[in-house]
Amino acid sequence: MSDRILDPRFVRWLALFVLAGAAIYLGSMVWIGWAQVAGAFARLGPLSLLLAAAVASLAYLVRFYRWHLILRWMGSNVPIGANLGIYMSGLALTASPGKVGELMRTVLLSPFGVSPRRSMAAFFADRLSDVIGVCLLGATAGWVSGKPSLYLMAVPAVLLPASFALRRLIAHPLFWPRVSAWLAKRGRRWGHLAANAAFEWAGVWSLPNVAFSSVAASIAYGFQALVFGGLCQALGIDLPMPGAIEIFVSATLLGAASGLPGGLGAMEVALVAQLMGQGAESAPATAAAIATRLVTLWLGVLIGLGSLLAVVANLKALAAARQEAGKRPAEP
Repeated sequence: MSDRILDPRFVRWLALFVLAGAAIYLGSMVWIGWAQVAGAFARLGPLSLLLAAAVASLAYLVRFYRWHLILRWMGSNVPIGANLGIYMSGLALTASPGKVGELMRTVLLSPFGVSPRRSMAAFFADRLSDVIGVCLLGATAGWVSGKPSLYLMAVPAVLLPASFALRRLIAHPLFWPRVSAWLAKRGRRWGHLAANAAFEWAGVWSLPNVAFSSVAASIAYGFQALVFGGLCQALGIDLPMPGAIEIFVSATLLGAASGLPGGLGAMEVALVAQLMGQGAESAPATAAAIATRLVTLWLGVLIGLGSLLAVVANLKALAAARQEAGKRPAEP
């Protein structure tokens, strides 16, 4: 698998994938009504889009720092520069089927001594705290607006106790080792890997770590929600910021629940439908949704592609240096 990622043909395929995604987005704008959407984008102007992209990019830095800390809590001290490049590389496949981006991070972390079970455990902790943090963000916005959302408050209220109950079960000395041994004896390789990953996750899923990770998620997605609200206001959509944050959170959760790669299509439809439900016209609502996804999804994909090119080049240089060192005769 690592050889495939280092293969230039894989990177070329990935670049074509990004271009295909951009072409689909362009085609959707033409189908929706190019003139209307283009006019709405002209109202935004390049400066607004650049500012939105800069603010939205802060979310990636917050999420990376949380990822870096999760690995450190597990005992893996990956150099922060290398870890940043690897984490961002995973964004290149955000819109890919399955969790190919996470698999790629697992492969790229292996030269730094991070086992697959540990990277899987970090991924689970990362995403679980995302769900909790996003719901808390939406619940807070609803509380500020005076219209609290019961389901956004209910999800963390159920998920937090359930996750700690699961952690306690996994960490029990009489339960999980037996499950792991049973899977190993029957040759269930992936099941055994998942069992060990769950055990790693249980070791870091403590109350202080969960609190920090969930707050970090609220901050990260809060940046993107603020971008969405700012774009709506720039397009003349009369929507208070707490309401915009609630709409963004609901659309994000719906996109994740849809199971579609990157929530493609599902999140856009949810954003447009909710904005029109608030009285917005079709063209500015569609432009706000597309502009938001350009700076929160496709910008990340492009950053990930650039990071992957840099990481692959560094790993190839490192592999070549090690191979050259192995060929040198030992000193007398």
